[in-house]
Amino acid sequence: MNNSLLLLNFIIAFIFSFFLFGEAYLISVYNIDALNFILIFFLLFSIFSINKIKYTSKTNIGFFITSIFLLTISSLFWTSFYNVSSYISIIIAFFAHSFFRESFKKIFVLIFIFNFFLSFYEYSFTSYLFDSKLVDDFGYGETIIDERFSGGLMQVFRAKGIFYGPLSLGAFVISFCFINFRSFTYISMALLICFFANHRLGILVLSILMVFNLSQIKKIKLLNIISFFIASYFIFLLIGITDNVLITIQRISNTFNILSSENTQRVQFWIAAINQFLDYNLLQLIFGDNGYFKIRFGNNPESGWLSLLVDNGILGFLFYLSSLTYILTKSFKKKSIDILIVTILIFLCMMFFTFHLSAISSFMYWFVIFELITKLNLNKSKS
Repeated sequence: MNNSLLLLNFIIAFIFSFFLFGEAYLISVYNIDALNFILIFFLLFSIFSINKIKYTSKTNIGFFITSIFLLTISSLFWTSFYNVSSYISIIIAFFAHSFFRESFKKIFVLIFIFNFFLSFYEYSFTSYLFDSKLVDDFGYGETIIDERFSGGLMQVFRAKGIFYGPLSLGAFVISFCFINFRSFTYISMALLICFFANHRLGILVLSILMVFNLSQIKKIKLLNIISFFIASYFIFLLIGITDNVLITIQRISNTFNILSSENTQRVQFWIAAINQFLDYNLLQLIFGDNGYFKIRFGNNPESGWLSLLVDNGILGFLFYLSSLTYILTKSFKKKSIDILIVTILIFLCMMFFTFHLSAISSFMYWFVIFELITKLNLNKSKS
C-alpha cells in the first residue's frame, strides 16, 4: 500500500473517530449529531474505495455475516432499538479493523493519551470540561451528566474526559489495554485514569492484567515498576490529599462490600433481569426484546451478559459467548496465555458491567475481539 493510500486511510479513520469519540462533546456543546451520516460515508468508502481487505480471517468474516443475520431477524421482534449497537457495531468494527486496522490503533493511542491528561486535569480541578447532554432513548427528555450526577450517593468526583460519563471512559481505557495488553506503560496510565474516573472494575481488571504482564517478563524490569510508583507519587503530589481523593479511596474500598448501597442496587437489577427473562414468551426468549427492560426499570441490568439475554435473547447471548469461547479455545491450543487471560478478563467485565453497551463501547468491544482473533490467526491473515 503506497503512502498516499495510507494517508487517505488515516484521514478517513480519523474523521469517523472524531465524530464517534467526540459525539458527547459535539452533541452536548454544539448540538451537532452527524454520526449517522459519517457512519454511512465510512462504510461506503470502505466498500467501494479499497480493492481488498488487508487484515481479517475467515472467523472474523463469519462473525460479521452472523451479526447481519441476527440483526435482520431479531429486529422484527423487538420493542425498540435501544441496544441495536450490540449488532450494528459489529458490522462497523469489522470494516474498521479489516480496512483501517493500523490507522485506528494509532488513533486509539492519541485518544488514550489525550484523555489521560484531560482526566488528570478534571480530577485536579474537580470540574468537567463540559457537561454531557444525554437524550433519553424513549422520549422522556434529556439527562445532564454533570459532576453531581456522576458522583452518585457518595458525591465523589469522577473524571469523564471527552466521553458521556466515567463509565464510558473506563470502558474505553480497558478496551485499549486489551488491545495493547503487553504494554506496561499503557496499563499503568490506564490505572491512573480509572482512579480519576473512580472506575472500580477497571482498577481491578487492569491490576490483574498488570500483574500478569509483569509475570510474563523473564527478567522483571524493576525500572518499570519504580517509574510507575514515582510517576504516581508526583501526580498525587500535584493533586494533593484532598477530600475528593479520600472519598475516591473510600468508594474503591467498598468494591467487595456486598452490603454497600451501590452493590445491593446492582444485585436488584440482576434479579429483575433474570425474572424478566423467565417471563418471556418463546420468541422473546430466542430473540430478546430490545429496550423493554429499560422501559420498565429506567436502567440497564448492570451486567453485560444479562443485558444480552433480555435485549438480544438466547441467540444474541450465545453469539457473544461463542466469540469468547472461540478465542479461549484457540489461545489454549496455541498456548497463547496472554490472550487467554485477556479473554477471561473480558468475560469478567461482561459479568459486572455492560461492557458492550453504547456505540463507542460496542465498537471497541468488537475491535478487541477481531484483533485477538487476528493475532491468533496471524499466519493466515492477509497482508
